Amino acid sequence: MLERIGFGGVGLVVIVLCVVIPPRQDTFADHTTNATGVSETQFVEQGYQHLQQGNYELALEFFNKAISQEGISYVALLGRGQTFYRLNRLDEAVEDASRAITLDPRIPLGYMLRGSLYGDLGKEVLSNDDITQAITRVSVLRNKGVMANKPFLLGNLYTARSVGFMKLGRHEEALADLEIARDLGGNPVSIFSQRGRIYTKLGQYKRALDHYSQALKLNPSHALSLLNRGAVYRCIGNPQKAIEDLTQLLSFDPKDIEASMNIEAHIERAFAFSQLDQLTQALTDFHVALNHGKEDPDIYLNMASIYYRQRQLSKALDANEQAIHLDVNHEMPFGYFQRGYYLIEIKKISQARNAFEQGIRLAVKADDRLAIQYSLDDLEVWRTSSEKRERSERLAVESIIKSLTAAKGKMKEKKMDQMSCMRGKDNR
Repeated sequence: MLERIGFGGVGLVVIVLCVVIPPRQDTFADHTTNATGVSETQFVEQGYQHLQQGNYELALEFFNKAISQEGISYVALLGRGQTFYRLNRLDEAVEDASRAITLDPRIPLGYMLRGSLYGDLGKEVLSNDDITQAITRVSVLRNKGVMANKPFLLGNLYTARSVGFMKLGRHEEALADLEIARDLGGNPVSIFSQRGRIYTKLGQYKRALDHYSQALKLNPSHALSLLNRGAVYRCIGNPQKAIEDLTQLLSFDPKDIEASMNIEAHIERAFAFSQLDQLTQALTDFHVALNHGKEDPDIYLNMASIYYRQRQLSKALDANEQAIHLDVNHEMPFGYFQRGYYLIEIKKISQARNAFEQGIRLAVKADDRLAIQYSLDDLEVWRTSSEKRERSERLAVESIIKSLTAAKGKMKEKKMDQMSCMRGKDNR
């Protein structure tokens, strides 16, 4: 995302409009008027004006007109690439950024845009490669005095590369880049917030909270810090604080934050409401996320848990079935364990056994010992309250426990995943 480089909104547009581009025949400023009397420069300027105003379809129209002229402009391609990004047409945005880079590889802006896009597409190695190229080119321009009016830009690029290192699990390099970013005058809010993300990944939640709070002290409306601090509060067992942060974020004008961040805030708040047994509010937030197209198996697993706690077992099974359906790569043994538990509750023992067997196969394949342990914990709860259960049910559950214990015994002992509570999964 463009926010990765600390631009947010239209920041990269402003850089494009202000940066001094090395003179070259194919830059937009060198084109003359066309047969209609409108110059390509005017088309580009109008495109950027509409892009800044959020009129993305109109911006696209003007950039297309500019690019259709004889000779293609670097800045027009970059503007259209940003417009495609805002329209979530990421592959086309990458194509335009790549064409801009080919047109003039000396200019860093194409690398900056493409690096951000690759980050959105989950291509972190390619993203970091491009941001490193941008760092090199900005350094050269800086040494020539070309970008003297943008001293913060190099620092922001190091912050952006830190995000990529973090996602690749290279946390020491990520933190080192943030030190460089600070020394170069990078955005301190972004630096504090990014440190918070790294410490969250490392499971150092107190340090993460401290850095998110520092970011919010400097900018109380920093959406990413509110979202992430809320998630950490929920994770460490302070759902009320989590709800305060997430509700503040959701009070912002939707135009001022990314749609995906708004959806994540609803999901995180749903988890927090669930911790407080405010189940109706939790379901409401989950449904908001679903209505915005967030088809995530974790959402359905947690909705299933809520329906189970409300003793709506039919709805719980329906939500669980949807979660399993969305797990197209069959990487979620927990879904089958949850399903088996619910089937036991409605006395469908044979189906429950099949569900647990499928879950065990997936857990063994993924070496997911924790999923098996969670299921054993749940069945132990069932066992302690099974006096009134039928003998056939008790024998079936003992058989399932035996199978789970055997599978667990063949797997290596593992420490609790530091990030497990950040996934928002309920144990049952």
